[in-house]
Amino acid sequence: MLSSPETMQAYFSNKLKSFFPGAQQLVNYQFTHRPTLSTASYLTRFDLTIRYGSRTATHHVRGNSIDTETAKIFLKLHQKKTSFRSPRLLTYFPKPGYILYEEVLGSTLRELPFKSLRWPSTISAIDKALADFHQTPTTTLRKLPWSAEATFIRACQKNIVRHSPHRKTWAQKAVSALLQHERTAWSRQTGLVHKDFQASNIILGKSIGIIDFTLSGQGPTIFDLGTFVTHLSVMSLGHLSAKKVTHLRETFLNAYISNLKKSAQQMVIRDLPIFELRSALDILSITLQNVGEKSGAGKLYCDLLTKRIDSLVTQIENQ
Repeated sequence: MLSSPETMQAYFSNKLKSFFPGAQQLVNYQFTHRPTLSTASYLTRFDLTIRYGSRTATHHVRGNSIDTETAKIFLKLHQKKTSFRSPRLLTYFPKPGYILYEEVLGSTLRELPFKSLRWPSTISAIDKALADFHQTPTTTLRKLPWSAEATFIRACQKNIVRHSPHRKTWAQKAVSALLQHERTAWSRQTGLVHKDFQASNIILGKSIGIIDFTLSGQGPTIFDLGTFVTHLSVMSLGHLSAKKVTHLRETFLNAYISNLKKSAQQMVIRDLPIFELRSALDILSITLQNVGEKSGAGKLYCDLLTKRIDSLVTQIENQ
């Protein structure tokens, strides 16, 4: 069924009215296959130009290889009325594990110029979208096991040492502190966690779009806060002053926790450094592998992350 562009064109023609209510005719069909490093990434794009009476509209549909549990998250978000935009699920084929969904259009947060005056309002809109995402019912969705998280952290440690051997003792200390404290925080304040909530997965427009749920599931929602603020600091390095980054960080966190109960606010304040530490170690591992630490941007990122990790380890050990 998914064997060729021609087969898929016939499939869309047959399903046109059920996928796109009011559609009358498939006017144009374009198929693009993009090679990827992971089956979790976009595999195929279908551009469908459809006639609706006297007008036409183009719909951009993605095709991904995806597991059943991730497909359930797409379906849950599609059923839930949200303040954010998520991809509209068209259908899922359990065999061979393939999903079709209409993509969320717009530019990513990563593309927003750092000098743009939109940053404060955009940050506030993002925190509202994330809070809504976290409140998605999760009873039927997969649980993210601590064992898999611990394995991932150990893999980051090995990768850091592999590409920067002089960090061996330092990495052992940081990872030991993280494992000890994150394990106890893993089952607190659980909900639907995105697990890769960073600029490339946030779409800007009239409302905030959230994409890429391949890592998502039931877990500690503070994980996403730690990921976002850490990525914000790294991607703005050299573009925004430290004072400006701190202001954006505080704007985001204050707006997010303002609607939480007092006990939940205290939990965020207590556990956030743990998940910031986790994200910083993850990004450091990726930076050392892909860029290195000896010159240019790699050195700047590694210096920033090293200082931040040292500060976070001290902070969580003194709690």
